[in-house]
Amino acid sequence: MNNGKKNISAPVIGMTCASCVARVEKTLKKIEDNLDQLTRLFKKSKLKSALFKAMEISSTCNIYLQKAEPWKTINQNEEKTKTSINFSLNLCFNLAIIFHPFLPDMSKKVFRQLNVTNEVNEQDWNKLPEFKLKAGHKINKAQILFTKLSDEEIEKFKNKFS
Repeated sequence: MNNGKKNISAPVIGMTCASCVARVEKTLKKIEDNLDQLTRLFKKSKLKSALFKAMEISSTCNIYLQKAEPWKTINQNEEKTKTSINFSLNLCFNLAIIFHPFLPDMSKKVFRQLNVTNEVNEQDWNKLPEFKLKAGHKINKAQILFTKLSDEEIEKFKNKFS
């Protein structure tokens, strides 16, 4: 710990370009800052605000994946692609823990898909962000986490809860 901040070790093997490393560092910084805020919101029992903060963290993770573009880099730099995919999978691991208070079943599904043997509720919130999935970690088959609602179902929910 330095000045109350955690030292985070994230996998960046294969990321030899400065912009790639900078993207990881920027993502981690945003996640750390938002995690601090999220923790404070939970302690104050401000659950709606905490959910929005969790969604902001999720958005940060999505932005990282979109900018890393592993579907494009696979043809130019396989090692860089593997590293960005591993980093992204670890972000999913962290998101499952972050969303567990709101969506426990979804979090458990993510852990199963990531082939994580420990239960999501056994993870230490204070260690987030944590990077447990090492290079070469085998994941299970991806499955849809949420079913899409039809326009009719959406309208039914609007009428019921509006």
